[in-house]
Amino acid sequence: MYFVAAIWIFDIKTVIAVTGVAGVAIGFGAQNLVKDIISGVFILFEDQFAVGDYVVIDGLSGFVETIGIRVTKLRDFSGDLHIIPNGTISKVTNKTRGNMRALVDVDIAYEEDIDHAISVIKEVCEEVKKIYKT
Repeated sequence: MYFVAAIWIFDIKTVIAVTGVAGVAIGFGAQNLVKDIISGVFILFEDQFAVGDYVVIDGLSGFVETIGIRVTKLRDFSGDLHIIPNGTISKVTNKTRGNMRALVDVDIAYEEDIDHAISVIKEVCEEVKKIYKT
């Protein structure tokens, strides 16, 4: 009703020009929103990371608190919450998934039997493997 009243009051060419410019402005503004939503759908569909995973996203690291269609929220070790629009995510490193390695330094005295020490380390590694086998 307001649109029809505006057409009667103003010249039709002016109304068409204003609505055209407004449509272009809304289109440019919605471009980032659409990009965020499409990227969010692919993140969820491809299962790139999940809530609770420790990830590095474009240089920001932390645990994933929330994955939304539009934004992802990371909590880092200092307690800061990073809110990242999904459309700006270009590189993700998921440090939670896959096989992990641990580096353990073991000091052995020169007077100890090296073969015995290596066998003890192997036994401990096998016990740890049995405990944490998934």
